[in-house]
Amino acid sequence: MTLQVGISVELTGKIADPRLERQIKDAINSGLHELAEIEGANYVRSQLYPGHGFRTGNLKNHINADIVGDFNAQVDAGANRYGSNLVYTNWIEGISTRNSISSFKGYGMFRKMYGKLRGNDRAFQRYVGGAIMRLFNK
Repeated sequence: MTLQVGISVELTGKIADPRLERQIKDAINSGLHELAEIEGANYVRSQLYPGHGFRTGNLKNHINADIVGDFNAQVDAGANRYGSNLVYTNWIEGISTRNSISSFKGYGMFRKMYGKLRGNDRAFQRYVGGAIMRLFNK
């Protein structure tokens, strides 16, 4: 005796949309951009104040976040928008070759920002998860 079972599945609605893959990528990129700008760039900017890397405000004004590829956000001091970071960014950050021979070792603003965001699942859920949820709640 042979028992045969047949199952058919029909997908309808948003999940069946052929554009869904691109929309999910766009939602993730949008969430990553929000995360990088709000949590990342703002954190770096907050570390620049008079007496601590801030003289004219030029560096602070150049700190921005951008999406540089699918699933890849970058916080920098002008590299993505203007083609290169401000000349003195490496000095202020502390990664210039001159920092090693100077008593000024830099502020490590970007390094601290990276450490703060790395593994921050709550922020990731808030921004990226929120963007995906908005996609499916349309």
